[in-house]
Amino acid sequence: MIPISSISGDSGRIVVWGDVFDIEKKVTKSGDKNIFTIDITDYTGSTTAKVFNSIKESAVIDNIKKAIQSLFRVMLSTINMQANLL
Repeated sequence: MIPISSISGDSGRIVVWGDVFDIEKKVTKSGDKNIFTIDITDYTGSTTAKVFNSIKESAVIDNIKKAIQSLFRVMLSTINMQANLL
């Protein structure tokens, strides 16, 4: 695990432990997928993870709530510095 404050564009796959301080769920226009936006902090920094799942595969992520601690494995996009939950 690495602190969020030390994440850079070339970090690649990383694991962070942190608290969820916001989560938003949207359904795509086609209605077959969910888009989750999850804001995470480890109190050294914060990041946003975006998750694109089919409705059927979203059960685990549906259980993530604000103010819970979680372990996240992410792949960092060097294009927009946004974390994608794996």
